[in-house]
Amino acid sequence: MPLPAIVGAAVLPTLAAFLIRALVAHLIMRTITSLGIFILSFAAIETASSRVTSYFEQALNSVSGDAYFVADMLGFFDCANIIISAYAAALSIRQIRGAYNRLIFGQNKE
Repeated sequence: MPLPAIVGAAVLPTLAAFLIRALVAHLIMRTITSLGIFILSFAAIETASSRVTSYFEQALNSVSGDAYFVADMLGFFDCANIIISAYAAALSIRQIRGAYNRLIFGQNKE
């Protein structure tokens, strides 16, 4: 009777299930933590970028109406919004990298 095969058949699935469960739990925790940090950072930066965009719009409102409508027709406001949002996303990703490393791994340097 092959005893190692019986022990291996009993231990191997249990060990594999434990490793898979630990790996999946770790990945889920990392994903949720990263998404939380990203959402908080992006919301804060998007608020600041919307204030900058509104400042530009208010500054252009003092210009004659034709110039404002020409800038609007050329898509200046949409272009500025896309550029500011891209910078906001880039800053949020940098925040995720730095904050995640400090929260999870205890590293202070980036």
